This record gives sequence, structure tokens and C-alpha cells, in this order.
Amino acid sequence: MSSHKVEDLRKLGLPNEFYQVVAKLDSDLRGSRLVDEEYGLYDSMYDTSHAGQRSKNGSVFEGLVVYALYLQGIFPIYYQASVAFVPHVIYDILLFHPKTPVVLSCKTSLRERWKQADLEGMALRQVYRGARSILLTLSAAEGKRLQRQVGSGEVLGLDECIVIEDEKSRFDELIRELSTTEYVTAESIVPVTGKVLAH
Repeated sequence: MSSHKVEDLRKLGLPNEFYQVVAKLDSDLRGSRLVDEEYGLYDSMYDTSHAGQRSKNGSVFEGLVVYALYLQGIFPIYYQASVAFVPHVIYDILLFHPKTPVVLSCKTSLRERWKQADLEGMALRQVYRGARSILLTLSAAEGKRLQRQVGSGEVLGLDECIVIEDEKSRFDELIRELSTTEYVTAESIVPVTGKVLAH
């Protein structure tokens, strides 16, 4: 990876393990293969089941997804984003469009944690009716089961659950779809406007 790309990614404050894995990156990798293979490399380099390391697993996964978007030329990418009028929610990755923002929630494994992404998706739709919320995971069995629930209408806040597993992944199609939309930098919101009488 070129040095200017490393510097761009350093702005995100990802753990050092992410940069060590990316330094070994095969420059030809893109999309789902990049995320899947590089996370596998991370898993082989570190004891990801150790309590001290587990807290970094999600950040490394998020960083690889951000990098896959970056290589596709999808900008701007908001990482660990807060949205006005959606209190107490931090979105893993957000691509802002005034009518149809896209949120990507990244979970290495799901268990019951998908419910958090579901609630966050519902909260975002209260402000942006056209918002899309997509859950990305490395857990094939759990992810496919959740996608069936999404498809049957049992899950309200998520539009899709995508398992990143190989080069035929739906994730690659998603990246191509996202690259056709022009995302923008969100405008700052002034909390109060109007005529002011003060003494």
C-alpha cells in the first residue's frame, strides 16, 4: 500500500494491528477478497480470541471495509459517525447523501448483537426516510440466517445482511452499487436560528 494511502487511513485512529496487516497487503486484492483474506491474515498473526485482542477485532474488520470502499473511490467515508437528531448512536461507517444515506454496520460475529444494528437502522430512518442500513459480517451461518429473517420481514431496521466470505460475495456487488452514487460531506447544522432578543 502506498504511503499516502497509509496516512489517509491513519486519520481514522484504527489499532496498530490494522496497519501491520495492511502493510502485508497484496496490492491486487479488492472488495470481498481484500476483507476476507486480510482478516484471515490478522487472525493468523494475533490471538483474536484473547480478551485483550478481542476488543480490536471489530476495529480491524471495520478498517478493512473502509479500505475496500476507499480503493473503489467511494468518498467521503464517515467512520464512527454521529448523526444529528439520532442521539446516543455511533455508526460504524456512514456514506452521506441528503436523501439516501447508507450505514454499514460491521460485526465479525453476530449472536444477539445484530439487534443493535437493527435498532440503529430504525433510528436513522426517523430522520432520513430513504436511509439504507446494511449489516456486514464474517460469520456465514449467522449472517445467512439473519438475511433470511430480513427477507421475510422479521427484521425492520436492516435492509440487508451480507456475509463477506469470498470473491462471489454480495459485498462486491454492493461496492459497485455504492460507487454509482455521489456521496457528500454533511453540512454543519446550526442548533438554533432566528431573531434573538438579548440583554
